[in-house]
This record gives sequence, structure tokens and C-alpha cells, in this order.
Amino acid sequence: MIRNYIIIALLMSTFGGSDLLAQQEWIYTQFGMNLFDCNAAYAGQHETTSLGLRHRQQWTGFEGRPIANLLSVHLPLAKNKIGVGARLMHENIGARQSTSLSGAFAYRLRLKQSTLNFSLIIGFSRMGVNWSKLNVMDQDDAQVGLWQDPRWSTNIGAAIFYTRKNLYAGMEALQLNQADFQNSSFEQQIQLKGILGYHLKVRADDQLQMAALGRWSSIGMWQVEATALYLKNNRIGLGMGYRSQFGAMVLGQIHFSSYFRLGLSYDFSTQATQQLDERSFEIFLGYTMRGEKTKSVRYL
Repeated sequence: MIRNYIIIALLMSTFGGSDLLAQQEWIYTQFGMNLFDCNAAYAGQHETTSLGLRHRQQWTGFEGRPIANLLSVHLPLAKNKIGVGARLMHENIGARQSTSLSGAFAYRLRLKQSTLNFSLIIGFSRMGVNWSKLNVMDQDDAQVGLWQDPRWSTNIGAAIFYTRKNLYAGMEALQLNQADFQNSSFEQQIQLKGILGYHLKVRADDQLQMAALGRWSSIGMWQVEATALYLKNNRIGLGMGYRSQFGAMVLGQIHFSSYFRLGLSYDFSTQATQQLDERSFEIFLGYTMRGEKTKSVRYL
């Protein structure tokens, strides 16, 4: 019964329930393995073409749980003065299906001992309903007719990213235009994401990677998380983290080379609702192409 209530709440939030709030921006634990996924101004920072693929399942104990896939690519242009990239995401939550594609253009300003990047983000989203997963009791409901066909929306955003030696910080804003899905009752909210990280060299080939990510939306929802990972011999990493209003995270990395890397994470609730089986897992695959100035993603 609890599962049914959660699915109903997700659907009602999609179809315009005025008193319900739902997750709009995808949550990801391993944001440190490819910072472009959470900050478009990072585009081109690897100084060669870089690709990333993520798969995440939230609340694995629930039927109709959020399942998301994200494919991203970014590369430098004009002697690393400019970066461009794209992010393609598909997500299923119950009967709701959404797909978004965004492109980013970043300009790198080189300072004396640091760099400051600015980015413009433009994209679109498509949202629809898989009616085969629903048992519609009232076929005359206006929302049923409204969502018989997929709806489209535009997205406009901006980002800034700063790095100095082993320190980085950035901010990304999405859905600045707050467009709806073709005059439907579902309006996109402004989403802000802030990142902060530091890589501390412990030994010649060991380092401690510390990172924090904060999210805020214009409807007042917010969340903060922090992680710490120890990377041994620049090859294998193991760490833990904590996400506010949720619980703990365990994450690991394997750098097979300077070009290919794998990340795994597992999230589990430590809140009072943990009996609801609020566990999540995520897998990340990254590949950085060989180039004359290829920069290892293990360093900033």
C-alpha cells in the first residue's frame, strides 16, 4: 500500500497536484568522477574529448522507482580557450517518462594561477506517460486527455566554474526560463547546483578527494551532500559520504588507466523511513581520449 501511495504522489505531482512537490533534478552520487555532468562550465577541462555514461536506480525496493541514464560528452576548442559539450538524459518514474538534451558552450578565462570558466546552456525536454502502466478509472479526466501525447519544453541555463591548483568551485543554474510543457500544468522550476572540492596529496601517488554538492529549487526544496574518497596509487579509490535528509553513501573508483575509469556507489537511508527500503545504486563509466595534452581526471 505504501508503494502505491508513493507512485500516486509522483504522478499527481507530474499532473499538477497543487500541494505536492516532486524531484525534478536528477540526483547523482559520483558527481566528482565527471564534473561536467553537474557543471557545464567544466566543458573542455580535460583538454581532450571526454565521454561519460551513468546509470542510476533510486529506491530499489519500490516498483516504479526512478531509473535514469545520462550520456555526456565534452571537448576543448580554439587551443583550450573554449569548451563545448552535450548531456542526454532519459528517466522513468512510474508511468512518467522524460528525456532531455542540452548543449553547453564554455569560455575559459586564464588568470595568473587559476582559471575561470563561464557557460551558456540551451536545451529541450520531452515528457510523456506510458499509459500501459496505469489503470485509468476516469477516462474523461482532463489531465488524461492532456497527456495522451508527449509534451515539450525548452531549457535555458548558465554556469560558472573556478579552479586553482587542487581546489575547485562552481555554480550551475537550470530552467531559468521556467517554461512549462506546452501549456500543461507542469512547470519547470529553477534549479541551482553548487559544487566545491579539494584534492589533498597524501603521498607521492595517493590523494584524498573531498567534495560537496548543494541543490536548491525555486519552490524551496534543498539538499546538501559531502563525500571523501581516498585514491590509492592513483588507481583504486574508496570513500563514504552523507546526503542531508537521506543518509549515507559508499562509493568506489577504479582507474584502469589515464583514459578509462569505473565508479560504483550505493546509497542507504539512515532516516526514520529506512524501513521503506530507500536504497539506491549508481554505476559510472568514463573514457578520455588520447591527445597531445590529455589531462588525467584524477587531478585538477
